Amino acid sequence: KKINILILLFFLVTNSCGYTPVFDSTINNFFIKDLQFNGDTKINNLIKRNLNKFTTFVPESKGYELTISSVYEKKIVNKDEKGNPKNYNIIILAEVKIITDIDNEIIKTFKKNSSLAAESNKITEFENEKEYQKTMTKTLSDDIILFLRELN
Repeated sequence: KKINILILLFFLVTNSCGYTPVFDSTINNFFIKDLQFNGDTKINNLIKRNLNKFTTFVPESKGYELTISSVYEKKIVNKDEKGNPKNYNIIILAEVKIITDIDNEIIKTFKKNSSLAAESNKITEFENEKEYQKTMTKTLSDDIILFLRELN
């Protein structure tokens, strides 16, 4: 019963206080006029998927041209006694060149890293790595969006 009251209270508070999601594309003060990529194709496709909803023209807002250069690295951190990898460090770097409406150029680098445990089953390890890539690029994309919002 207490849980039901807490859930009801949560919804009442969030609905009546003017809560809006941070990444809601309907309340943007910017849009992405042009989006170009260099570097790791897989990472670029994931970032593009996350940023595409911000490419729609928004009247009375600033338009930005972005060129994103991405790098993906998977480094062995340590090995077992047989020389097999035990842990990896996954790094995603994205250098974002932003050109504003008034032709100012801003270059900002975003970096995400995470540890990945090696698996004896390489298919499982590959699937885990793909999930890490998706999660890390989503967070990186969110950082890019926040940075663009703060430019205004």
